[in-house]
Amino acid sequence: MQNQTTFQLIENKLLPEKTPDPGLGKALRTILSASGLKENSESSFQISVDWRGKGLPYNYKLYGSGTDYLTRYTGTQIDGDITFQIAGSKKTIPFSLTRTPLLSFEFKSKEHMKHESEAPFEEPIWSYSFRGDGPIGKFLVVVSRAYKNPPVLWALKHKELSMRYLGASLAGELGLIQTRPILEKLVASQSFDIPNPAEAAAKSLGLFLPTPSTTKILTKVALSKSTAWFNAYKSLIGFNEPSLVIELLNIMNYSRIVLFSENLQVIQQAEKACSAKCKPFLENYRKRALETKAEISAGKISEIEYVEDSITGKSIRYSRQDILDRQLIGIDRILTKFQ
Repeated sequence: MQNQTTFQLIENKLLPEKTPDPGLGKALRTILSASGLKENSESSFQISVDWRGKGLPYNYKLYGSGTDYLTRYTGTQIDGDITFQIAGSKKTIPFSLTRTPLLSFEFKSKEHMKHESEAPFEEPIWSYSFRGDGPIGKFLVVVSRAYKNPPVLWALKHKELSMRYLGASLAGELGLIQTRPILEKLVASQSFDIPNPAEAAAKSLGLFLPTPSTTKILTKVALSKSTAWFNAYKSLIGFNEPSLVIELLNIMNYSRIVLFSENLQVIQQAEKACSAKCKPFLENYRKRALETKAEISAGKISEIEYVEDSITGKSIRYSRQDILDRQLIGIDRILTKFQ
């Protein structure tokens, strides 16, 4: 689908009468237009959206009445497929979507109810991009892999959190370094939203080559109370830069919790690049590691940690006592150099 300049969107709906349109077609057209494509009914690049589903009824209360209710379809539950087709080649992605009504909405009269052309939905359709089986997210991923910067930049600037989150995730996955300034701004926002675009941005920045501006922002966030601090810390570790060792040791000491596997990586980097400036950080953390070992022995902290393998994505079972022992051995090796 790369290098296409036009598209033809065909919607095949199988929904009950009076079921409100979930707005999917309009959303897909918006994403394609943001990617630089124009709609043309004669385009050889065809996108078919086939769905089937049901309306979700809800009893709406009449304004000022405690007993008088009216029933209508106010939500939509659908399953379907989006098919990309050009020059005999096809790609199909399945999806599910449930749009729920705005439950607090009250109609003022039967006439008001009669003339409502579309029920009020609880959330805008863009908020569904974050959900793994949703069509918006799946569609944006496919289009972004083909057209790179335009759709991702559009998503990064979207008003909906979940779209910005998805855009930030795709920016790193696709290696779009042009998005670095926006990602840095997202990380620096230190928001506490769910989903949190700052968390996705912190992770994506770790997939680019480090720059002074990026390391400065990630360090600041890793030392903050932002929910993005952990991803910022992991990105700094992933840079594997000797010049960052002191900053990493500082974050390791500052952290409110003991990060077993991540802190072991920091100590391993410190063994290769530490100067005498590392000594106070290592001595302080050594005390903390010994205290943590005692808490594990007393059953206050779980002995087992499950860590995701960066290559296979599978969970690996680790003994935290073993990891702490390895941390302490590494710290002692470094400290003996400065005695």
